[in-house]
Amino acid sequence: MVSRLLGSQVAAVEKLEGGRNSRVFRVDLGPARSVVVKAYARLDRLRIEFSTLEFLWSHGVRIIPEPLSANPDMGCAVYQFIAGERIHPSEVSNGDIDAAVSFLGALRDLGQSPDAQALPLASEACWTLGEIFHSIEQRLDRFAGLLGKGEPWRQLRCFFAEDFLPELAAVRQWSEECGGALWNNPISVDRKTLSPSDFGFHNAIRQPDGALVFLDFEHFGWDDPAKMAADFLLHPHESMAFGYNLKQRFLAQLLTRLDSSRSWLEERIRLVMPLYSLKWSVILLNEFVPTHLARRRFAGNGNHGEELLLAQLQKARAMLRCSQEARTRACQDN
Repeated sequence: MVSRLLGSQVAAVEKLEGGRNSRVFRVDLGPARSVVVKAYARLDRLRIEFSTLEFLWSHGVRIIPEPLSANPDMGCAVYQFIAGERIHPSEVSNGDIDAAVSFLGALRDLGQSPDAQALPLASEACWTLGEIFHSIEQRLDRFAGLLGKGEPWRQLRCFFAEDFLPELAAVRQWSEECGGALWNNPISVDRKTLSPSDFGFHNAIRQPDGALVFLDFEHFGWDDPAKMAADFLLHPHESMAFGYNLKQRFLAQLLTRLDSSRSWLEERIRLVMPLYSLKWSVILLNEFVPTHLARRRFAGNGNHGEELLLAQLQKARAMLRCSQEARTRACQDN
């Protein structure tokens, strides 16, 4: 496929680690050129990512891989290979935070271009607090009827009954009371932004010169900037476990970049943090759901036994505590 699409002879192929819903390969075309081939579990993700990178590249954005060619019939796309290393949380610097905010600010600006209006909504974009709550309920519905056996499943049922559902009810009441009209009233069009949706240093490469390149745009589209901020601050990937001061720097700079008054966005982030903490808690349990497990296996992601399920439950419990802490902080701020 690569030979046909690029008109070059393939010298070697190497499977790369890291993809959770896709297979990723480095393909060497000779001693001086390599490309990345990504095989997608879902065709719609190929179309979104490739067209997004074409859009960004056409507008002069160069901290992303160049899209080279796509073959939807085979569910694959070819991208520029970026030499570099994955980012460890201990290595995240002020400069990296600044680069992340600068990129998100550039996406906000690109939303003003005429061709941006044809871009899709980001994955699971929600415009009201009520929509976020209902998106959590929809994810919970995926567990209905699942009758797994063993210790992980026993703990999962206890977690939902004793911990998650009571917190979900408390967050709904809190959101309706504190959010007021925002429970049903959507964010205005002029405040929406373009977002990678799954954005963070888990989807970045540090090049030999120290500069960052951002990857993975399968979920890209129009989104609520408060969700964009919440996802960055809450993301459970180990590469996002950097310190409190750096997260505060990200939040302060993002507020300044996207909201000159620092009022409406700061308040909206305060309101959505408990909701998105709950949503992340459910997302962390995807390995219990057969359809999600099938995508992990397609990507070639290792063991999916009881040990993994128990580990995901521990992460879900930790994220649930984030929801409780976010509500406590919000009440103290008021």
